[in-house]
Amino acid sequence: RDPEDLPVSFVFSGHGGQWPGMQRELMEHVAPFRAKMCQCDAAVQTYAGWSVLRALEQAEASSPGSVPDLERVHSCLFSFQTSLAAAVQFFGVEPVAVTGHSMGEVAAAHVAGALSLEDAVRVIVERSRVLKQALDTTEDHGAMAALRISAEEADRLIRDCHGQLTVAVSNSPNYTVLAGPRPLL
Repeated sequence: RDPEDLPVSFVFSGHGGQWPGMQRELMEHVAPFRAKMCQCDAAVQTYAGWSVLRALEQAEASSPGSVPDLERVHSCLFSFQTSLAAAVQFFGVEPVAVTGHSMGEVAAAHVAGALSLEDAVRVIVERSRVLKQALDTTEDHGAMAALRISAEEADRLIRDCHGQLTVAVSNSPNYTVLAGPRPLL
């Protein structure tokens, strides 16, 4: 088969794969990317009261490795992801399926047409606000640990913890996240 005839899926990641300046060259050289980023920026300004473009510039200008704070990073990533999808689609690549993990689900819903840009931005802004609030209120009370074991192995491991530890996430057959009080993890 001709590779151009193969079906393509878009997969939108969660938080964690970002770095300062990752949008720079696309903003400079890819007009559809830049146009979508500007649309996202306007929507975020409407619902959150700050600029995605300014936050990304500030992160890049500050120390290497810095990223916008938690309340802003998801809106920045959403904007980047949907803008990258718009650029790829502009060049003729259309997905047969779209999916997302964690905050990437919002980008996937927008790109799939299930959410308008305004609705998607409202969801991502509110999701970030709630997450930040939850983390602020539990910061010194709990922790999470990612282990390269199955959920079944994790259940056996925490069996004698009397309910203080729990399997929070089973990401794959061999990747499980535990949650509980900081001293136990």
